[in-house]
Amino acid sequence: MHKFVFIIIIFLAASNFLFAQDIASIEKGHFYLEGGIAQTKLKNENLENDKTIHIESTLQPDIGMGFSTRLKGISFFYFGLKYREFATLVTCNGAFKNSELKVDKDNYLYYLLSEADYTSKMHVTSLTIPIGLKIISGNPNKCRLIVQAAIEPSLILKATNEQKGTIETKGMYPDAQFSNLVHIISNIPSYGYSSKSVRDEQIPAKELVWGFSGGFGCTAPLDKRIDLFFMLGYYLSAGDIIKKEDQGSKYVNLEGTSKSYKKTTLSSVSINVGLAIKNF
Repeated sequence: MHKFVFIIIIFLAASNFLFAQDIASIEKGHFYLEGGIAQTKLKNENLENDKTIHIESTLQPDIGMGFSTRLKGISFFYFGLKYREFATLVTCNGAFKNSELKVDKDNYLYYLLSEADYTSKMHVTSLTIPIGLKIISGNPNKCRLIVQAAIEPSLILKATNEQKGTIETKGMYPDAQFSNLVHIISNIPSYGYSSKSVRDEQIPAKELVWGFSGGFGCTAPLDKRIDLFFMLGYYLSAGDIIKKEDQGSKYVNLEGTSKSYKKTTLSSVSINVGLAIKNF
């Protein structure tokens, strides 16, 4: 990510010198509309390192509009409004033995066994306001290169964990005489051995999240006032999206492995196509 930011900054700085041209030949500004898809995920180191689950990024919509106004030469200030969705799909299927040897209420030693079969979709919907700098190089009457970078305050509209499936807990008791033999006890709620369905829940996300975006692409004229453009973009939120009061101290998986709490961030790589109206 840091290399990506560095490349964007260097190119923004260099473009003013490499592609400078007559100010009169450059449009004053643009109104633009864009839409596309993005490969998105909720990044969390605890989830990524949890061997009891499988996580996948997902494709989500990326839609926006905005305005730009020329600052100097080929540099433009731009701001806009973007609708973004982020989602990570989590699946868990298998039996997992807790690593800690416990003692039940009758003083028998046992391991807690969890049999899981569920899916979880962590889904965040946001409305962001990109504010940044854009470089549009080359002749306005031909294909041109676009490079841009922005900071983005984001309003979290909705954050949910959509879950479906079951988790069943059982007791695994080592045999007193044979080390390779165990006894499985289930369906005794008084011992904590029961099956439960996982349910949808709200993710305690902050209402406002700050982030950074960057991208590059190309634009080509359709006529004297309208350009068609394509953009490859990247977005990453800054800091934890979870409210401070809801940030736990530990993350414990189904095997009982405990790790220190890690932050959750939003990220996406998008491909967008749009129209830009010159000198609106």
